[in-house]
Amino acid sequence: MKFSTSDNDNDQNGGNCADYWNGAWRFNSCYQSHLNGPYYTNPTGNGVWYGIIWYDWKGDSYSLN
Repeated sequence: MKFSTSDNDNDQNGGNCADYWNGAWRFNSCYQSHLNGPYYTNPTGNGVWYGIIWYDWKGDSYSLN
């Protein structure tokens, strides 16, 4: 899986995951983890899939900090 950025879309999704989720990552369609997402001080008040996400560890609504 290649690295995707907002100006270099290498994911398998129809859109650009890096642009949509505000950070470069090795996206597939779109992701189960995103450790380069935006940093939020509140880990749970940002919505689903926003922030630094590791789905298998904390789920889709918890941004690591």
